[in-house]
Amino acid sequence: MMGWIGSNFNKYRSKKIQEQLTPLFEYTLSSFREEKKSAKNQYLNNTIWFFWWQGEDKLTPLSSKCYASIIRNKGHRKVVLISKKNISEYIKLPKYIYYKLENQQISVTHFSDIVRFGLLEKYGGLWVDATIYVTDNLDKFKTDKFIFCSGYPVDRHFNVALGRWTSFFIGGPPKSKIFKFMKEFYLVYWKNNNQIIDYFMLDYALNFGFDHNLSEFQSLSQKYENIAPNMFKLQPLLNKTFDEKVWEKIQKDNSIFKLSNRKKIKLNKKSFYSVL
Repeated sequence: MMGWIGSNFNKYRSKKIQEQLTPLFEYTLSSFREEKKSAKNQYLNNTIWFFWWQGEDKLTPLSSKCYASIIRNKGHRKVVLISKKNISEYIKLPKYIYYKLENQQISVTHFSDIVRFGLLEKYGGLWVDATIYVTDNLDKFKTDKFIFCSGYPVDRHFNVALGRWTSFFIGGPPKSKIFKFMKEFYLVYWKNNNQIIDYFMLDYALNFGFDHNLSEFQSLSQKYENIAPNMFKLQPLLNKTFDEKVWEKIQKDNSIFKLSNRKKIKLNKKSFYSVL
């Protein structure tokens, strides 16, 4: 009974937030046109973007393992770690964004969303979150079209995304309409607001992009439905005794695993975490 009530309240709340944001979404979409791709941007399309604001030397142990896994499996791509020290080399953001970040009106987490779509819109490439562990060559994930992970388990359909996409593994060509829309929306939103309307605001914006099929979003969502079917199966195993057969099983048809810095890790030399 409580689950039904909670589910319906969540749907009601999501609908209200979507209604509040829709005028801004529509304004953003009407304010730009798709731009032609430049030769320079095409060249940079093979970059893997990794964000850690404090810098590589401040990575958590888990994110350090994730970063190392990306380096090992980068294939022909270049990995760029974006931090406060080098961000100005890659994108320029309005002063009000940095002001609100410094005054904690924008959290580092939500600042990373601005950076994510700013980089992808300008250069293209592949954004891989700092809690993604990779076990195979990333070259198989082509970025000539919009690409993302899709297909959350049914019990994880907890927000407006409804399992159709994630933003922690996302990429595509530069100047993609979906990236342009997301970047411009964030800049307009934060120019006029001092706090975020909802923790999952990113998904509300992507939902609008999905409904308007920006960058072939709808058809690609079906295509990527099983791009990483076991992406959540490693996290519950991290503190358990390592089992080679289980490890091989969850890697079948799956090379991207979503982990979390919020879960407590026990130091055990025989655990799954220890062998990563």
